[in-house]
Amino acid sequence: ATTDDNTPSLSIAAPPLGQTAVLFVDGIEVVSLFVPGVGVLPTTLTPTLALADGVHTLSYAYRDALLNISAESPTVGLTVLAPVVITPPVAAGTAIDNVGVTQGTLAANATTDDNTPSLSIAAPPLGQTAVLFVDGVEVVSLFVPGVGLLPTTLTPTLALADGVHTLSYAYRDALLNISAESPTVGLTVMAPVVITPPATAGTAIDNVGVTQGTLAANATTDDNTPSLSIAAPPLGQTAVLFVDGIEVVSLFVPGVGLLPTTLTPTLALADGLHTLSYAYRDALLNISAESPTVGLSIETGLTLEISTVGIALGTANFDTFHINTPAPLSGLTINTMLNSALTSIDGGAGVDTLEVTGTGQTLDLTAINNARISSVERIDITGSGNNTLKLDLSDLLAINTSSNVFNNTNGFNAGSYDLGGIVNRIQLIVDGNAGDTLNTNGALAGLTMVGNVSSSGSFYNVYHSGTNIELLVNQNLAVV
Repeated sequence: ATTDDNTPSLSIAAPPLGQTAVLFVDGIEVVSLFVPGVGVLPTTLTPTLALADGVHTLSYAYRDALLNISAESPTVGLTVLAPVVITPPVAAGTAIDNVGVTQGTLAANATTDDNTPSLSIAAPPLGQTAVLFVDGVEVVSLFVPGVGLLPTTLTPTLALADGVHTLSYAYRDALLNISAESPTVGLTVMAPVVITPPATAGTAIDNVGVTQGTLAANATTDDNTPSLSIAAPPLGQTAVLFVDGIEVVSLFVPGVGLLPTTLTPTLALADGLHTLSYAYRDALLNISAESPTVGLSIETGLTLEISTVGIALGTANFDTFHINTPAPLSGLTINTMLNSALTSIDGGAGVDTLEVTGTGQTLDLTAINNARISSVERIDITGSGNNTLKLDLSDLLAINTSSNVFNNTNGFNAGSYDLGGIVNRIQLIVDGNAGDTLNTNGALAGLTMVGNVSSSGSFYNVYHSGTNIELLVNQNLAVV
């Protein structure tokens, strides 16, 4: 046999009483250490000087007190090959997480949900292999040589138990000589937790514009940062918002009383079709599956500046028409401009708003051809102060022919009057603030105030005419 022991022992039969044992190496007696057998341990002779590398024979004889010596025993052959000192790895490897949400290089003593973490190592020298140690014990591992920017790695084939561990490695040559271990790297293995996902879809909420509140599935909204009402996350977990299947940064607002728990994207969504969903994430960044999605269509619409005669056409979205103060030298007023045969405003589909900007403006719809303005659901004379709107019932019927634009499902759901979920009346909202005036020329005498409603903190008096007209007037306006 071949051995790396250059002072190999020879197990012998114990010498007879009064005799001693003598060791021979290659037929020559050598100085040796005699160790008598004890129990199951054999009697041995061991040379005190190292044998040179190469082929050798060992044998022994007995000698009596008069130095008479017996013939040698039969020989046993062996080949001595001194151990090779293999240079150990200089630096510790780097642990790598290959599973779960967060993957990649791990800091020293980090926590990972990967129970077969890889160890990035220095490639072994030519003719040697790399050996992985877990907690100082060699384990079976998968060796993957580095390619390009990818590191050389060792990965245990059996999963590590949850808890604190150390990883290290060594090199082994063809004769199975092994180097000392590298320095260790510590980590804590904690198996991934399966998080229960939300069972149902959230509910989209519109927070801006005239119509606000809960949105039906696949509804259209002018809110490009709509909230999603969700089931509150379990203790120790957080809620995560997904838009079109992609996680986005969001504002989390916990529910209080009747107010729902919500997630709201911090960046505006582009116009078009979208889906909203959510998931839960724990402290270790494990994440649940997504909830079912809720669809919606965002249509923020146009903002059109009207300061000269011309045709203004809205879209199928939520459009706003700004009526600007004409230039002093133009000779135009709002009324002469809007009453021009060359001027018309058509809001199109959606909830469209006609806004008076500036101060001291008067928009007199009674003096404007009814054909000039159509498909407008809201008039806002807030501007920068002290503006006036004049209208009568014929103006209201000409401006808007849409019913059920505002109801108790889209934000108009508090006050002394209940609009109901479906309103079968042509509706118009008039908005403004203190200092603004609604002049009806007595037209409101033909209307009946049935109560008030609120939306987004503003209260509106509700007026009915017969069974087909509903006018909502902001309580901040003076009505004359």
